[in-house]
Amino acid sequence: MGSVVGHTGVTRLPAHEIESRVMERLAGFLRSDADVFEQLGMDGQTPAKLREQVNGAKKLVARLSSLPTDDLRDLLSFFLRRVVIGEEQIQVVIGRNDLCQLLRNAGKAIAGSLSEGRKPVDASDLICLSIDTRLKRYGGVVHLVVPPNPSTTRASKTKPSLLKALARAHSWYASVLAGNALDQRSLARHVGLTERYVGKVFPCAFLAPDIVESILEGRQPDDLTFARLCTNIPLSWTEQRRQFGFSPVPSS
Repeated sequence: MGSVVGHTGVTRLPAHEIESRVMERLAGFLRSDADVFEQLGMDGQTPAKLREQVNGAKKLVARLSSLPTDDLRDLLSFFLRRVVIGEEQIQVVIGRNDLCQLLRNAGKAIAGSLSEGRKPVDASDLICLSIDTRLKRYGGVVHLVVPPNPSTTRASKTKPSLLKALARAHSWYASVLAGNALDQRSLARHVGLTERYVGKVFPCAFLAPDIVESILEGRQPDDLTFARLCTNIPLSWTEQRRQFGFSPVPSS
């Protein structure tokens, strides 16, 4: 059984329904050439390498559908970082590098990798997939229901636009450190986006660690939008918390 915290307490949900929705969303993502290009093509790969990833993603979908339950869960644990269940949305968070490694290895986890400890959270490595849902009680049990028109549901506390900004900023900063770009203009050319957009998002790489963690977990202030986050980010972590509405960090 899974659970979701609502206004009236904790509601129990059948685990098989959660797993079914997660698998549907993962399969939809892996089958979409556009999604795979966008989410896995941020490190300057050649078109040939990107095409290999797209083909590998389709092969992985077929492999996921044919595995026994235990083997399937072991394989998912290789790249699935967390599943966050909200009242109106499920967030499926996967590790980009682990997924890329899996695709390069024909959908098979590297020997010994499954027994390794979980790596620390790295915002630049995360891909967040959303599933719009609502709760419905019938037969005495609460079920997850996917609405026919997901765009009509309210967004959950986890905001994809903020997650994407963090992921891009940290990825770009790593690219700069690696010498792939010398300045904002060359970085914009390297990632294929406008210099103005890159200039707005890049400072997110220098947000305070507690602010990053709050955004990843959907605990940011309700009024924190992409536009507000990416406007005049202070270098001081104390000033960042004050400007964006986060609680001060207690002095030790």
